[in-house]
Amino acid sequence: MYRSQKGFTLIELVMIIVILGILAAVAIPRYLDLSTQATTSASNAIKGGIKSTFSIAFANHRVLRLAASGGVAGSTTYITDCASAVPYLEGGVWPDNTTCVGSLVTLPSGSTSTIGAETNTSAASLP
Repeated sequence: MYRSQKGFTLIELVMIIVILGILAAVAIPRYLDLSTQATTSASNAIKGGIKSTFSIAFANHRVLRLAASGGVAGSTTYITDCASAVPYLEGGVWPDNTTCVGSLVTLPSGSTSTIGAETNTSAASLP
């Protein structure tokens, strides 16, 4: 007479644990690499947004025919450092995990860039 089987044998359980261990050894490094890539991509996106902001501000200044000295019309001033860039940023604040002191912008990836001042002929830059 045959007994009905209930549960798994020890060999089957060991094989599942081994397979899960192999999958974890392969998946964890790939996940960590994706995290690094995501942080770098987020930093590049923020940097691109800031550059676009600088270009729009420059175009606005050219339309208003501001002199190189800056704010002739209202409170509009040329972008020369972090403080003068804030009015042009969405919501008047730097993006999440981005800090700016003086002219030094620190992005989420930890990389830094220095704001190049806007002039009468060129937009502010963020290399």
